[in-house]
Amino acid sequence: MRILAKSDIGKARQMNQDSFFASKEDDEIKLFILADGMGGYTGGEIASSVAVYSAQNYILNNFKETPKERNDILKLISDSIE
Repeated sequence: MRILAKSDIGKARQMNQDSFFASKEDDEIKLFILADGMGGYTGGEIASSVAVYSAQNYILNNFKETPKERNDILKLISDSIE
């Protein structure tokens, strides 16, 4: 499995505030998360990084107890964002 990611700061910003996570090939759970930055606000890169880290940890910590039905997985993802 090969994963590629690309992010662009655009023309109006001096810093890219986007963050992402991609599982490794041998990880049991395949997880891909992207958090868009906050449009140049101070600390936007921290906010997107914390969002990715928090969602990742929530999903990984609750996946085993979650029934493997579509709606249950969607709820797990939704809860990780909240």
